[in-house]
Amino acid sequence: MSRWLPAVVLGAVVLTYAASLSGGYVWDDHFLLGANPALQAPWRLVSEDVWGPSGSPGDLYRPLTMLLHWPIQALWAGPALERAVSLGLHLLAVWAVAGLGRRLGAGAEAAWLVAAAFGLHPLSSEAVAWISGRHDLLPATLVLGATLAWRGGRLGLAAGLLGLTPLCKEPFLLAPAVAVLWCVADRRVLPRPLLGSIAGVVLVLGLRHVFELPLPAGAAATEPLGSVGAVASRGLVLLVWPSAPDVQSLYSAAPVLGGVAVLLGLALALASWGRPWVAVLLSGLVLLAPTAPASAQLGLVADRYFYLPVALLMASLAPWADRWLTRHRAARLLWLLPALLATFTAPRAAAWSSDSVIFTESLARDPDNERAAFHVAYDLHVRQRDCASAVPLYERARAVEARAGTNLQSCLLDLGRLEEAAALGPEVVQAQPGNPNPAANTARALAGLGRPAEALVYAELATERAPERASAWILVGNLRGMTGDLEGARSAFEAALALEPGSPEALAGLAAVEARSP
Repeated sequence: MSRWLPAVVLGAVVLTYAASLSGGYVWDDHFLLGANPALQAPWRLVSEDVWGPSGSPGDLYRPLTMLLHWPIQALWAGPALERAVSLGLHLLAVWAVAGLGRRLGAGAEAAWLVAAAFGLHPLSSEAVAWISGRHDLLPATLVLGATLAWRGGRLGLAAGLLGLTPLCKEPFLLAPAVAVLWCVADRRVLPRPLLGSIAGVVLVLGLRHVFELPLPAGAAATEPLGSVGAVASRGLVLLVWPSAPDVQSLYSAAPVLGGVAVLLGLALALASWGRPWVAVLLSGLVLLAPTAPASAQLGLVADRYFYLPVALLMASLAPWADRWLTRHRAARLLWLLPALLATFTAPRAAAWSSDSVIFTESLARDPDNERAAFHVAYDLHVRQRDCASAVPLYERARAVEARAGTNLQSCLLDLGRLEEAAALGPEVVQAQPGNPNPAANTARALAGLGRPAEALVYAELATERAPERASAWILVGNLRGMTGDLEGARSAFEAALALEPGSPEALAGLAAVEARSP
């Protein structure tokens, strides 16, 4: 029977995720893949942060994760191969969990049972079925491979795999802590894993310095225990309530639970001496810890954060499952658990096929979730061109999402509701001080209402915020022409042409100025 278990389990995982393979780009995929100029210039994937090519630089630097997209897109552009690669990484992770269970002393059946429970659990669906979930999937797979190599005595391989993880995502800068746990569990120093993990950290910090990329600013979590408790609470819910996965699960501080979680972590640390299974379990919790303040800052606790901790939890439980299976014949009924989990995971994975499905589902789960309302509205507005349906959702989301006001203004302009768009102007311009769009939208609304002098103030503000945008200079040129400032209009159109030679709008504006000049 054990001969067929790997094929049965891995085949079940493939069947469960099969429907998701035909999906498109979702959420961040549109910016990181669908419209990312760096994929045509791969050096930019290494020399810029994740959002740099989109024009919104930040502090997320994940060169290995981003660089993996380059050969995939070169081989087969679009989402199909990306989704297949993510599923392939998940299959490797499932195989590693089974292998790690064996290395911890479990028999084949118990090892593949816990691997099946992990591979078919719906909490894994976000990391696997969402292409951008690879930011968690790839380093998790590397850690699992490194841990398996450590238990197999292949310390050089373990060092190499662990050393790559800091290049994938910021929480894995704690990779040296994992190597220290291995040392404690083995009761000896493991130079290669320690040096390999430290080398990965030094490399990524060195690259940040060379390319002048700031370190993550950190999260403004006023309650550290509250943020730890929020993550612990969400993790427990995901483990015991298979229908709970949600792309927009809101953050809720839980300081008491956070205190309990910290004490449990300390107890595990003390118990890890000479106990590899404890070190395996604690490794996942250590690498989960940085997500607590990040969740407080973002206002949500993402399901994908728990992918690695749950994989390592399942592996650590393999010896206990083995005892049940060898002592109790009825324990084989435990195989019903992964089969049941698959019935929740399959539709959840399929929901990641489009923005419309996944965010509508999230809003249906919690109609009061303003963040989910924003993303549904964005999909209606930007991708379905249905501003009439998007407007009420944007209005609901304005309390928690600054972009909702700007997007609401754009929709009002598209619907011809100029008075409302102009009235929103001062508020949205102030709410997003670095964004030129609210100022440009307000200028267009005021111009449409026949108030060009007021519109010009906002148009010039748009050029101050984004002097590299030809469209902003064209707007200024048109408004200066409307107010009779022909020289100012000429200068603005020339500035637009310097940025975008051959622009039809700028050339037409310049021609109109010349025609009106004495």
